[in-house]
Amino acid sequence: MEKASELRVSDEDRLRLLGILLSLTNVRVKLVRPVPEINTGMYRFKARSGGEVVSVPIWLAEVLIDRGLAVITDETVRKISRNVWREYAQPRGESLAQIDKDFYPVARLYLHFLRKSGGKGLRPLAKEEDITKVLNKRLSIIMKLATLDVDTRVDERLTEEERLLLRLLRNVYRSWRSVVGI
Repeated sequence: MEKASELRVSDEDRLRLLGILLSLTNVRVKLVRPVPEINTGMYRFKARSGGEVVSVPIWLAEVLIDRGLAVITDETVRKISRNVWREYAQPRGESLAQIDKDFYPVARLYLHFLRKSGGKGLRPLAKEEDITKVLNKRLSIIMKLATLDVDTRVDERLTEEERLLLRLLRNVYRSWRSVVGI
């Protein structure tokens, strides 16, 4: 049996854990109708009246949105718009903007709402394509960083999700180079 200090966590497990952590991340939604108490055994949500802004895990926020009980907040719309603008304002090339540390959970909620409601009751300042462009630009830069053997000093501009991705990509790249003998 392995000692606790010798336990190895696979890359797949790290990604699974990241998915779990994201689904448990609290986000804010606005209730549009009264919501009765919800008790799942692991999570308890007290009954609330319509019009309240509440902080709940993403998984619950998505359920509330799906059932027409909640919408995203103006704060979420502003946050996404601000992060999209920051990335677009960066000069072309290999530069990463400083985005909010909770960008991915907030973007997930924002996109879920857009896809489910079609943006009803919302003047979206950022479209799904804008978020995809930000994601693709950041991913492209992170992939390039993974191939560098130098310290790039971009950690402060990466979210936790992106740091994990960079670490995993570096491991895959180094293994691949070893296999092909380069």
